[in-house]
Amino acid sequence: DRMTALAPSPRRETHAHPHRLTFAHVLRSETIKILTLRSTWWSLGLTAALSIGVSLMIANASRDFEGFAAANVVLMPTHFTMLVAGILGAIVITGEYSTGMIRSTLAAEPRRGAVLLAKAVVVSLLMAITTIVSYAVAVLATAPLLQSGIPWDNPEQSIIPLAFGVLSMIAFTLIGLGFGFLI
Repeated sequence: DRMTALAPSPRRETHAHPHRLTFAHVLRSETIKILTLRSTWWSLGLTAALSIGVSLMIANASRDFEGFAAANVVLMPTHFTMLVAGILGAIVITGEYSTGMIRSTLAAEPRRGAVLLAKAVVVSLLMAITTIVSYAVAVLATAPLLQSGIPWDNPEQSIIPLAFGVLSMIAFTLIGLGFGFLI
């Protein structure tokens, strides 16, 4: 009797880990994974180069046209860069499945929705930053080629179209991410 009283009680099996992985930690791990991929940097660099290069070509070709909105010079390359943005979104998730890294990710955070949301936040921020920097460089590079610059005092012809351009690049990236997730 005395032995059973002193014996430790059998340990209860619980599947819940006492430490819960927070969304901030998932976000951090996704940031590290995405930023350490060469394909991310190649895609972002190609997006910036296409955006600036095509803007310069359009500015050079439209220098003789009056009434051509200067903001359009910066926004027109979006037709080319949206493809790269979608590819980046797809690569971010399909690359993880092709290497098997997704097993580690889902072992650490089994909620697929949280992982997908973290990937979406990180890739959206990266594309937004890349697009803003590309637009800024394109504005500066094309200004000497245009008859009139962007009218910054009129938000409807400057800030609003450029902001929608940034949002569209984010949307194309998320569409690619969604297709990659479905595949």
